[in-house]
Amino acid sequence: MATMFDIRPTRDSDDFSVDVRSSHLGQMIFSTMRVDDFVFERPRRKIRSDLLDHFMLRFDLPTGNAAIGGELLVIDLGQPLETVPIARENISLILPRELMADVLPDVERLHGAARRSDMARLLGDYMRSLAQIVSSMEAAEATRIADATRHLVAACLGTSSDAVAEARPQIETVLLSRARRFIDANLGREELSPAGVAAACGLSRASLYRLFEPFGGVARYVLEQRLAEAFDTLADPAQTRQIALIAHDLGFSSESQFSRAFRRFYGMSPSDVRASARVAAAPSREHRRHPLETQEFGTWLRVLRS
Repeated sequence: MATMFDIRPTRDSDDFSVDVRSSHLGQMIFSTMRVDDFVFERPRRKIRSDLLDHFMLRFDLPTGNAAIGGELLVIDLGQPLETVPIARENISLILPRELMADVLPDVERLHGAARRSDMARLLGDYMRSLAQIVSSMEAAEATRIADATRHLVAACLGTSSDAVAEARPQIETVLLSRARRFIDANLGREELSPAGVAAACGLSRASLYRLFEPFGGVARYVLEQRLAEAFDTLADPAQTRQIALIAHDLGFSSESQFSRAFRRFYGMSPSDVRASARVAAAPSREHRRHPLETQEFGTWLRVLRS
């Protein structure tokens, strides 16, 4: 940060913690940061001395301070920047001016603009997803990701319909990831309907249906995720909750509804899975089979989870 900005901690202390991790993607630099509170600026004297001429896109992750969290800030390093606070966790992309100008001809107008629009949130979601994989990328992958990122930046920050069309695959990937995360985090909500998912994720119902077509539809995806979560629970010998309670906690209206859906999907009943798991866990000299050992490969795929 000090290479590009003048920084000043916001509290008097000898201790100042900064954890910055950066990856060079060929055409751009990607960084994640965890830091104590500080403010930063880029005065004219720094512009004249370092001659840096790039753009930084910084996404502040939401914190307890809503004033500086969950927003995207565009910084033109060729222009002065007045004092700005920073969130304790943030993600940034640094891109050459030529690359930005190629996809956003009037990019200079975005300098210093803190954005909270749906498109800014979309770009922030993408940056968060990128943070999980960037450190393990091969060089060829990094080049492809950089090119995809460039088009997504143009679509999210520009006004051209052509830019949005060109970045459509990346946009849909991010939107699908957002919807799946929401569903997986809310499997216990009985009212987890397509309309509710669409509203929570800022999507139209038509867009949501299109994104989930490869999964057999939104309702099918929700059902299969609930059944997979139930299987994990039942296959854990340490879990002692009644099957009816497990069904209720995962949004099923009744134990019978849950049992029918479970048997259709896995070819065995919930009680069969629980019984097999307990037998497999019992102390014995002879080999005890896990519930999955008796199932076909297709069932293995259905219950495969991270």
